[in-house]
Amino acid sequence: MNKKLVLAASCLAMLAACGGSSTGGASYTTLQVFSDGTGVAKGVGSDGSQALIMAPDIALVVQAANNATQQDIASVRVSDFPVVQSLSTNANLRQGTVTSSGVVFNTTAIEDLGGEAGLILLEIPNQYSAAMATGTTLTGTPVGTHTYSGTMTMGARSVNPNQELGSFTMNANFDASSYTFSGSTSNNNLSGSGVINAQSGTFNSNNLSASTSGTSRSATMYGQLHGNAATSVSGVFHTNETSANYAGGFVGSR
Repeated sequence: MNKKLVLAASCLAMLAACGGSSTGGASYTTLQVFSDGTGVAKGVGSDGSQALIMAPDIALVVQAANNATQQDIASVRVSDFPVVQSLSTNANLRQGTVTSSGVVFNTTAIEDLGGEAGLILLEIPNQYSAAMATGTTLTGTPVGTHTYSGTMTMGARSVNPNQELGSFTMNANFDASSYTFSGSTSNNNLSGSGVINAQSGTFNSNNLSASTSGTSRSATMYGQLHGNAATSVSGVFHTNETSANYAGGFVGSR
């Protein structure tokens, strides 16, 4: 197994603590694999906290994350990184580095001030990049309609991604188990509707509309509900080419 993939998986697992998750006893499963081996995985902590990961060689990352133990993983939280910008989307942008076995990971974290979820971008320059949306367990049963807003990132999926920061609005109708989403960055847009599964604390869509520098694409989203009666949301998404040319993530609250 590639050593840097193992280290990256361990870094992702330890950073899951940003949303209040407990890395001990977490279980990871693969949700989607692209033609180049990159894919999406889901992690669930022993306390019910959730994480969605998008990373290269996702099968190896899932294997490494499932093999990681509390002793393998340092206790790292988003708050360990300094705030470099206060965003207009009710969030702090934090940046720093994590070093594991001599390998340095550049880390960008979006700390939603709703307090239940966060979004993490992890990179080894010129070699590896990954994203992780994470947050606390869903408690209670969300009902009625609610509007969420927050921070969205989106950009071309490449070795050294240039993820643009933007904003989103999500309207959730828990009685109808449906939602609509609209988000944008400087050069990208994402919109459409999908299905909510409040029992599992998730929401998903495979037919969103994306626009990347004027080019229209379809896209898939994986989302999570967090906090008491779903006070926060987070997730990742990708366009629907076999190798998913564009990708991003989001985090927000109501």
